[in-house]
Amino acid sequence: MTVVAAIVGGMGHGTTLDFDLATLRRAIGGGSFVRGTEYARQQAVLHVEWDPDGSALRGMVQGQGGHVYRTAAFLTLPPGQPAKFDMGECSCPASFNCKHVVALVMTAVGSG
Repeated sequence: MTVVAAIVGGMGHGTTLDFDLATLRRAIGGGSFVRGTEYARQQAVLHVEWDPDGSALRGMVQGQGGHVYRTAAFLTLPPGQPAKFDMGECSCPASFNCKHVVALVMTAVGSG
C-alpha cells in the first residue's frame, strides 16, 4: 500500500512523500507493528519532522509509564518510486525497529 505523507521539516517547510507502507510492515511485523499502530491512534507521537539530509523522519514518542523516546525512521528514496522504509532507531530498550518507530511513521503518513 502506498500513501502520501505531508511532513513538516525542521525549518517549518512542508515535504510531501509517497511512502510504501508494505516496506514498514515487512521490516517491523507482528506484535510490534500492531502495537505501534495503536500508539499512533492514541496520539503517542509528540513530535515528528522530516530530516532531508538524513532521509529520515525524526520525532518523540511517548511510551509506557510516560517515558519519552527519541525515534528515527530512515528511508530509501528511489527516483520515481515511493519512499521505502529502511530501518528505525529508538532510545527505548528495544532500540531498533520497535513499535515507537511504527508509531512515528504511521503518524507522519496519517494512518494512525
